[in-house]
Amino acid sequence: MSQYTEEEQIETLKHFWDDYGNALLTLLLLVAIAFAGWRFWQRHQNQLAVEAATRYQHVLMDAQAAQQAQGDQAKAANTLFQSDAAQLLRAQPDSGYAALTRLLLARAAIDHGDLQEADHQLTQLLAHRPEAMLAAVARLRLAQVKLAEHQVQDALAMLQQVKDPAFAASVAELRGDAYVQMNQAPQARQAYLQAKERLQATHQPARPLLDMKMADLGVAPAPADAGAIAQ
Repeated sequence: MSQYTEEEQIETLKHFWDDYGNALLTLLLLVAIAFAGWRFWQRHQNQLAVEAATRYQHVLMDAQAAQQAQGDQAKAANTLFQSDAAQLLRAQPDSGYAALTRLLLARAAIDHGDLQEADHQLTQLLAHRPEAMLAAVARLRLAQVKLAEHQVQDALAMLQQVKDPAFAASVAELRGDAYVQMNQAPQARQAYLQAKERLQATHQPARPLLDMKMADLGVAPAPADAGAIAQ
């Protein structure tokens, strides 16, 4: 049998409610608001992600169309690409899609011979702190732009920031390009050889342009190349 009568239990509950009821109601209300806010934030974030993905698909299609267009159509296609890209950057400036869009804008700028714009887009991409892989790609491309602008020291400084071993061959090749610009042939040969060795060590495809650069400096293809091709 229960220690308390039903009346006593009800009276105890009344006292408890008088003492803590308002606090409990407030706590429950806060929990409900927090949960509703979390659900809204989740839906909002999902909606933003879907919108960003859709925008990027349009930007990518625009970029491809602009590359393939000829004559008067090329100007119109590039205008559309630039407009859609600008809208995505305004709507989602810190997203991964924005970083990818800036890569497309930099490529388009290079295609049009506008190195300053390419430099700007890649610099802005890095300013928004993209994920590591995108940052490495952006730094490699920015180093290429810096070399094209004859800003050799800036290019070398950019290459020093690329630490991912997956990009070691590209870093070495671009370092060789920098040494060529500085008329430092021995250092250039060494850098190109490092790039070649890295490609072979990681079983990456040969780079004919790298071989041409090496040949210009009097470096013959390594005998191992023939075996690599035969495999």
